[in-house]
Amino acid sequence: MKPNISSTEERLSRQSLRGSCPKQSFASFRRDWEQAIFQLLVQ
Repeated sequence: MKPNISSTEERLSRQSLRGSCPKQSFASFRRDWEQAIFQLLVQ
């Protein structure tokens, strides 16, 4: 299930490049990780 994590990293890199608020990017980062872990547990 690495594709989920890689897509999350791509999204994070795009957010950091855009220069969004660190707290916002961290919140979305946690949300993406929770979703990826949930998908891993479900599968």
